Amino acid sequence: MPAPRLFDLLIGDLPPGFVQGLVDHMPMIYTEAYTSVTNDPRFGEPEARYMLGHTRRALVEFALRELAASQNLGVAVRRTEGAGGPDHVVVSAGKFCFTACHVPTAGSFPKESRHREQYSLINEHIAQGQLFPVESHPTKTSIYGVILHSEAVGDKGNLGSLQIGFPNEKFTDWVEEPIVVLDLADTQRRLYAKQDDLQAQRQAPVPKWKRRTDKREKEG
Repeated sequence: MPAPRLFDLLIGDLPPGFVQGLVDHMPMIYTEAYTSVTNDPRFGEPEARYMLGHTRRALVEFALRELAASQNLGVAVRRTEGAGGPDHVVVSAGKFCFTACHVPTAGSFPKESRHREQYSLINEHIAQGQLFPVESHPTKTSIYGVILHSEAVGDKGNLGSLQIGFPNEKFTDWVEEPIVVLDLADTQRRLYAKQDDLQAQRQAPVPKWKRRTDKREKEG
């Protein structure tokens, strides 16, 4: 089970529309990426295998950027400082900033990456329970998370897992077990449904009862 404090902070800082959007879009992205490269007559098996990761990454980065913008979250396209390489999308929401990464299996730690190592520096105080901003070059946020996605076992055309992990400041391991995005979406759905019910109850009109008139008073 994830530590309640990070899970609860995510519930409050990540809009339900963004979380549910990840749940809805990621399976379609995996299917689209796999179908597009395997059905392309220009590619044989080796080329399709090579292109799959690049195509999937491009679709994920685009979807992340569009989904964040639709929920009025901070979104930027950046390049790793002093290391070159491809651009990457950074999403900011409340205390958090996120990048996305494909991993081989659920809960796997991402491979070495200069930009992920740089962002992880802001997680210096998480393990000590001190969730306050620390000086950092990448962002002004205080917690960095990685949106992790991987294919189903033996099936590269289907999404297998979707999680959010928080690396330690040295980028060597997770601060805690990665959080399953579907669990986050389900919790938000139940929480906001309960809040809507309470709000509806508060706004419901109070019935007005007719004042009973004593028959004897009337006759007198």
